[in-house]
Amino acid sequence: MTKEYSRIIKGIAILMMLYLHLFNDPGRTSTLFCLISFNGIPLSHILTRAAGPVEFFLILGGYGLYATYKTGTDKHRFSRILKCYLVYWCSLLFFVPLACWLVNDPDYPGTLNTAFLSITGFETIWYREAWFLLPYVMLSAIYPLLMMVLDKLKSLATLIVSFVLYAFTVLITQRDYIDIGQDSPYILTFVHMAQFLFPFYLGSVLCKEKVLDKVRKIQFFRNERMVLLSLAVVIVLRCCFTTYFFIAPVYALLCIILISSVKIQGSVRVFLLHIGKYSLLMWMVHAWIYKYLFPDFIYSFHFPIIIFIILCAVSYAISRVLNWIIPIRL
Repeated sequence: MTKEYSRIIKGIAILMMLYLHLFNDPGRTSTLFCLISFNGIPLSHILTRAAGPVEFFLILGGYGLYATYKTGTDKHRFSRILKCYLVYWCSLLFFVPLACWLVNDPDYPGTLNTAFLSITGFETIWYREAWFLLPYVMLSAIYPLLMMVLDKLKSLATLIVSFVLYAFTVLITQRDYIDIGQDSPYILTFVHMAQFLFPFYLGSVLCKEKVLDKVRKIQFFRNERMVLLSLAVVIVLRCCFTTYFFIAPVYALLCIILISSVKIQGSVRVFLLHIGKYSLLMWMVHAWIYKYLFPDFIYSFHFPIIIFIILCAVSYAISRVLNWIIPIRL
């Protein structure tokens, strides 16, 4: 996978994130104008089941970091981590004062403990949508060790072990079989880190085994119409089957393989490359607009497609402004 296609898929993933966060609440989507519904569930809500941005970003991260690892040198490991936190901190610096002024919530500014947990990322109270920042940064910090394990254990064994960890941590965090408790943000951070290993290693194995190169040699994947049809089928199936915890990373992997087999050209390519470039900033900006500061304004447009376009446009514009204020190379 080229860096360009990686950025294109990042663009798709951040659009998924915005869509998921906008329409994942059934109570909110039921108040909007939606022409199509199934069993009383609006289509705008059903489609959120096909949006799994975290797994997309983790697979892309694993892929890119394995490629970097095989070069033998990585002078930018910690600067990449610092960049993530600089963007996060600058967004907090920009929006938290606005929240203190506009939002009637004791968490703004909250206690010193609130500030510490939010700034470090152990519990992102000020901006809940950044919950996976610290676990991912921790994976990035130790990725050479993770890649050494992958090379030593081989691909299949690594995936099996990481999947067992994934299944166990999903049971802990989502199925409530074990209650970690709200007073354990530090433990929860390491639980999430272990949970991320499986999709992260999926991306690493994708790179190590040159899966995309092998896939392109298969006749089926040379037929773009069939690939696009397969992608549509995968998305429909994902919308239908939501109860199986292992589906999300496998779904993201299949989508990445299928998208990588399609030649994305013209204005769509330019658009996704641009959105992908600013995906980190848009991640740190969008929820301030639709959730914390101006929810009534955003949802006042009633039509899901209009709401989605407006949030994308506003998030992108603010991201450009922040990037101008903070000249970080994205």
